[in-house]
Amino acid sequence: MKKIYSFALVMLSCVVAQAQSNIAPAARKVQYQEFQNRTNGAASADRDIIWQDDFSNASNWIIAHDGTFNSDFEIGTGLESAGQYGTPAIQSTTAANGYAMYNSDGFNNSAGVAYEQPHITTAAPIDLSAYPNVILEFETQYRRFTDEQTWLVISTDGTFPTLDDPLLDISGLPNVYRVWEDGELTQSVSPGNPTVRSFNISEIAGGAPQVWVRFMFTGIWGYAWYIDDVQIYEQYQHDAKLFNAYVSSTGTGEEYARIPENQVPAEMNIGCFVKNLGFEAMTNVTVSIDMDGAVSTYTQAEILPGDTMFVDDYVTSASSIGLHNVTYSVTSDQSATDGDDSNDGATRYYEVTAATGIYSMDGLGVHPAGTEVLSSLGTNSFTDNADEIMLMTYYQLEESANLISVRVELASTTVAGGDILIQVHDTLDIFSDIVDNALGGSDEYTVTEADVANGFASIPLIDPLTLDANGYYVSAALFSNGNTNDIRVLDDLTVPQPGGASLIYLPSDGVVYSNGNAFAIQLNFDPTSAVEEAAVTALEGVNIYPNPVANGIITIATGQRENFSVEVFDSVGALVESKRFNMNTTVDVSALAKGVYTVRVASANASTTQLVTVQ
Repeated sequence: MKKIYSFALVMLSCVVAQAQSNIAPAARKVQYQEFQNRTNGAASADRDIIWQDDFSNASNWIIAHDGTFNSDFEIGTGLESAGQYGTPAIQSTTAANGYAMYNSDGFNNSAGVAYEQPHITTAAPIDLSAYPNVILEFETQYRRFTDEQTWLVISTDGTFPTLDDPLLDISGLPNVYRVWEDGELTQSVSPGNPTVRSFNISEIAGGAPQVWVRFMFTGIWGYAWYIDDVQIYEQYQHDAKLFNAYVSSTGTGEEYARIPENQVPAEMNIGCFVKNLGFEAMTNVTVSIDMDGAVSTYTQAEILPGDTMFVDDYVTSASSIGLHNVTYSVTSDQSATDGDDSNDGATRYYEVTAATGIYSMDGLGVHPAGTEVLSSLGTNSFTDNADEIMLMTYYQLEESANLISVRVELASTTVAGGDILIQVHDTLDIFSDIVDNALGGSDEYTVTEADVANGFASIPLIDPLTLDANGYYVSAALFSNGNTNDIRVLDDLTVPQPGGASLIYLPSDGVVYSNGNAFAIQLNFDPTSAVEEAAVTALEGVNIYPNPVANGIITIATGQRENFSVEVFDSVGALVESKRFNMNTTVDVSALAKGVYTVRVASANASTTQLVTVQ
């Protein structure tokens, strides 16, 4: 975990989530974070494979270790990390017939005296004499703790360098590659199961008659590293890869998936990277970013092999209520011969909600289909923090808002009976590890069986809290009755967020750490303000019926063929149902408790509300 220190960058009138980060000496290990609706990393596009190994035959590899600590890789089927903080087995393409695993956690090297230095190496050399340009790729499942490094090492003579320090300077070792570069991993969090890693080994192995491949771990009591489906294939002549696409409303990296219309800035910060993965230069490389039909283009005359083109700009925001599609694509003079066009684009969605709608960093239900990757963290994540652990998400307000409730998305393994306490904090306090000076909050809320079944808890504040335009952390303190009623909150890993976007506070340490990505702690603003708004911009011709609702179905007829949204709020202002529609629709409220609800129907420019009784 990385501690956010008090010398964080403070911006004039608004403290934003930018801070220096360093490994804290009090860092604790976290149990494996659950992944839901996991999207496996896709292998590279179809191409001729020069060499491959799926670990179905362990004799193809030599298992050994350097140094004095006696620990080794294993190769086999059904292997899974054992130890205090186990990591689930790799879900690779050919996991059924075997894979490699290094279980650092199970060796319990907690004394931290000697580095573990296990490695696996191809038993026989690989002939690449006919292939001057080659890529090595493999599937992996990995979690990093602190004092460790994973290496890929290529040899053309059967000898290998000594890698006895995870901080080793490898600038003079061109045959040694870090599997993960600094900043690519969030501590204790697997980036996906599996993840595909690719390396251009042409400089070392291209055209060589004998090539050996080694995977090596150097560290002290880490988690686990799984490897499978290793292959070497020819590098494409031309291959432009677009990655790290982003659309940020803050300009400091945070990407909010749902933004109330009065919190949308005039301009959005957009950008991406494009890397030339081919072995020849690419010319007139053009990135097009399309935000709801408004296209911005950026061109670089040439990108040399291995070089990267950076795009960063501000464009007019798409700010009407509804879902907004931001697509990124890259073309060049060599597009016709681009070897892998599957990596030439990306898509981001964000939703503009009503001024009284949800504000969320997480994009549960908003991300493009098939891309969502979720984890969770909670009261059973840390060995001695079963109660009072705080999860926090950063929110930046463009305009003042009246916060009435907070919705916390729960993992399915949450056990009813635990409590959640919501608090709103000044960022300066959080950067100083002060968590008991809240600006406002809720009473302790007991999670019910219905909450677990629904997948969320909607928690009203004691009193509505008016928040000025500024930056805030909103926390959920979790109480599990000593792990009897564990609570786990979903963490959205789909879009990488800055280190200060979601934080945790461990009461055992009294310290705030940056150990989350986008905790699903969502803000709901006061629905009563919609009545005042309707008086100014009334949406006419809308029929909401029946009232009362006896059959569980609300019908909404507008008589106008345009885009609308409908939101249903309960008596404490929590959003319980929402959808987008065109002209007419129905809303199923049969699962809601009996009572009076506020139904708000809105177009891009007007809205209307009505109280509806559900019987």
